[in-house]
Order: sequence, then C-alpha cells, then structure tokens
Amino acid sequence: MGYSEPARSVALLNELVRLGLSDEAFGIIHHFGSKERISAHLRYCTELAESRGRFSAKTNQDTQRRMEIVLRAYLAGGFRTADGRIFVALAQAALVEIPLEK
Repeated sequence: MGYSEPARSVALLNELVRLGLSDEAFGIIHHFGSKERISAHLRYCTELAESRGRFSAKTNQDTQRRMEIVLRAYLAGGFRTADGRIFVALAQAALVEIPLEK
C-alpha cells in the first residue's frame, strides 16, 4: 500500500479526531513535532487532495503510516475512551515502529 495519498491522511485524521486524538498525541507522530496541530495538517492535506496532489516527501508518508498504526492499535485494542493518554501512548508506540528521520 502506498502512503502518498493526502486524502487518506484526511480520512485517518477525521476518524482519529472523532475517537479523541489530541494535538499532543499528533505532535508525537508528526515530523514537525509538538508545534504541529491537527487543524494545520488537516488543512494542508485537504488542499493537496483537492488539487489532486500527492505526498512526495517521505516525512508526510511516514506521518500517514504512524496515524494508521495508531488507529489500528486503538481499534484492535478495543479501546472505547477518548482519554488523551491512550493516544499519547499509541503515538509513542507508532514512533518506535516508524522513527522520525534524522
């Protein structure tokens, strides 16, 4: 599966936010770190998707992969609460699996 489709990031973000993903957890998995906000990345991905653009940078592809890991782990774990601590822990696990590029 390719990770270059910004529309997939939009869908993942919308689902994760609905479940309770916080900016704190998102900052862990995004390559800009804690300064990046969900709303800014969602806006970027939406604009790129609407112009039929694709992610060319590996950093955005890896962010999408981490979001997918967080969502899959949340669902597979049977979590039901929107407690931000769960998403922080899952984001940290995703970062171990797909580390930030140095």
